[in-house]
Amino acid sequence: MAAKFINESQHIFRFSDFPSDPTLMLPPIQGYEGKPLVSLEEAIFPLIPFVPEVERMASRVKQKHFDGEHGLTDDEAASITLYTMEWKPRQNSFYLILNNTLQEANRNLLEPWFLYLRLIMTSLAKLPSDSNRRIVYRGVTLDLSAQYPKGSIVTWWSFSSCTTSIDVLRNEQFVGQSGTRTLFSINCSSAKNIQRYSFSPVEKEALLPPARQFQVTDSLNSGNGLHIIQLKEIEPEFPLINPVPQPIPHPTTPPMPRLLRLSNSPSTSSLLRPPRLLNPPTTPVLSSKPFPNPLTSLQPPKSNDPDLQKYIDAMYLDQTLNTLNLEHNEIGAKGARDLANALQINKTLTTLNIYNSQIGAKGATDLAKALEINETLTTLNLGWNKIGDQGAQNLANALQVNKTLTILNLAANEITDQGAQNLANTLQITETLTTLNLGWNKIGDQGAQNLANALQINKTLTTLNLAANEISDQGAQYLANALQISEVTTILIFVRLHFTSSFTQTLTTLNLGWNEIGAKGAKYFANALQLNKVTIILLLVPLHFTSSFTQTLTTLNLACIDISDQGAQYLANALKINETLTTLNLYNNDIGAKGAKYFANALQINKVTIIFLLVPLHFTLSFTQTLTTLNLASNEIGDQGAQYLANALKINE
Repeated sequence: MAAKFINESQHIFRFSDFPSDPTLMLPPIQGYEGKPLVSLEEAIFPLIPFVPEVERMASRVKQKHFDGEHGLTDDEAASITLYTMEWKPRQNSFYLILNNTLQEANRNLLEPWFLYLRLIMTSLAKLPSDSNRRIVYRGVTLDLSAQYPKGSIVTWWSFSSCTTSIDVLRNEQFVGQSGTRTLFSINCSSAKNIQRYSFSPVEKEALLPPARQFQVTDSLNSGNGLHIIQLKEIEPEFPLINPVPQPIPHPTTPPMPRLLRLSNSPSTSSLLRPPRLLNPPTTPVLSSKPFPNPLTSLQPPKSNDPDLQKYIDAMYLDQTLNTLNLEHNEIGAKGARDLANALQINKTLTTLNIYNSQIGAKGATDLAKALEINETLTTLNLGWNKIGDQGAQNLANALQVNKTLTILNLAANEITDQGAQNLANTLQITETLTTLNLGWNKIGDQGAQNLANALQINKTLTTLNLAANEISDQGAQYLANALQISEVTTILIFVRLHFTSSFTQTLTTLNLGWNEIGAKGAKYFANALQLNKVTIILLLVPLHFTSSFTQTLTTLNLACIDISDQGAQYLANALKINETLTTLNLYNNDIGAKGAKYFANALQINKVTIIFLLVPLHFTLSFTQTLTTLNLASNEIGDQGAQYLANALKINE
């Protein structure tokens, strides 16, 4: 899928996003300020069900180079850039969904946004404030003068993009110079200049934080369709938004090179997040230069890259270094080879993250050779590196020798059925690998079949991610059959769980979100549900948090795969027999009144299902013994379907 950014030649809507009723008073915004500061990837994770393609957006903005000015971390700076990104279709833009939520009276809807709000509000707090009030501008091609009478008090509950230059608004991308227009001249104290962090710096953007209150000091009709409204920011009697803790001033010591981020714990979000697809790699040219003998090497391996060399030195000399994060760098195949040399010598490193570093198949091959020797590395992230089937094959061969690696991320690497077959062969042999991420590749039904066969033999794999591949109904059948047979795999996942507190010794989660499974595929899984009595969670979109698991299948998530009324019938029939399922998600599946009737009939028979759900759960902590939640969002059940379900609820206990 091509990226959906709005280029600069098209209209910029962010500066004309105004509240429908500026006099509306809402509950204050609070609760976010107590959340921890996390990475951008972690901050947007709860938003996956609400913001389409939010992870692609975050991945794009994290590629932007930030110089650390104003003491902002890369994640803090990127949170601002993410807000300024326009998207197609417009209703999927991050800023628009956020601002619509900020204007909702139900503040519970804001909770998934708390981590992001904590991040961006901290970022804005670090930016310098003018000693004097500043004038900023925004406008819209409408006449809003009736909503802003002189002397009135108005509140903007959302973030408000403004510009420091009135000439920007005269551009046709914004308000233009003809037709009906309303120009706001805003005398304010809280706007922050975000030009250097904006996705489009030419807009000279200043950002007003949410929950700002203004007095209308003047309203003029200037003729030619132009209305000018002058606002002055005022302090409300009581705060409308809780402030974040005051940031600690940034030290004046020189910044470290951006190449490396060292820590004592791996970056889980970077290991499992879904990067965008890239073009397939060219045929690799495998290196013939021998590796140094680790038994005779007395000095660290040498690299032509001086920045990389210091970290290779650390791998050799620092006996406490256990995690090396080189994500989003351009070390290339040569840098990967240098790291591979060091891995043969290093005895302490347990986690190596080279996500999005352009190593290609050649770099993956060199690292594979190192894995045959290294005895300490447990986590290797090679996501988004264009390693292709050749790189996957060489890594698969190395895993048959390696006895320590437990987590391997190969997401978004243009791996096809051929690469999946090589990895499946290894899964039948390896006894150490527990997590394998193959999401966002090009694996089809044949690859799904090979992996399903391997799952029936493998005794150690607990997490398998196949999100956004090319698996259809046929591949779903292979996996459903494996579900009926597999007895030892703990979690089979096709997108990811952010956190799981405990596991059992059986297959618990099956997630096939965003594949091409229709009604027939739903039937295969319905049949498996009638037989499987030990699987815990069958899932097809992400759960943010699951507190604990029981000994039976509890969750089935089939969001966004077009099962229609026919697939609904298969699943409803399975519900009449299944005695363990507690959560069912059928969000956005073209289910009509007929499908609703099938489920209504099943609910009159099934007495143990706890939660029957058709939109994603953000947090599930505990369940009761009866149906508690029924959500039919984004389907087409109509009045007749609603009547069927209402009748069933009268009977269901």
